[in-house]
Amino acid sequence: MIKPFLVTLSLVLLLSGCDTCNKNDCVDPPDPFKFSIIDRNNKEDLVFPENPRYHLDSIRLFYYQDEEEIELPLQSITKEFHYTVLSNQTLPYISAIGIIKDFYLQLSYNDIDTMLIDVRQIDFECCTVFQYAQSYINGKIFKRSQDDYTVFLIEK
Repeated sequence: MIKPFLVTLSLVLLLSGCDTCNKNDCVDPPDPFKFSIIDRNNKEDLVFPENPRYHLDSIRLFYYQDEEEIELPLQSITKEFHYTVLSNQTLPYISAIGIIKDFYLQLSYNDIDTMLIDVRQIDFECCTVFQYAQSYINGKIFKRSQDDYTVFLIEK
């Protein structure tokens, strides 16, 4: 809660000194939507251990627009800290510009999570920035990694 406020305050202070500017030259794109699927109790990775609970080929990220299901590809997979981080670059743009906030994460045939991901476009005098607002998974506030605040945690 404090970190987003400090980031916003810092941006406001940095940008308040602009005399003349071209907004097109100063756009801070949103961070990709990054997440890890971990065990609720022991915080272990549930996708890439020796015997995974969820298999990468069954994980899907999608949303609905005009009654059509649109899948978002998982673009990068990296090992950070003690768990795997999956990401998608387009979800934050869809949330901010397309005004779609409801997304779905299918981990297996019977396990689909509902996520409200709210990314907002903030226009300052000299720049445009994108910032994640409060986000939820299955009606509860999304937890974030203590190692990397940009990573959302999906605890199973």
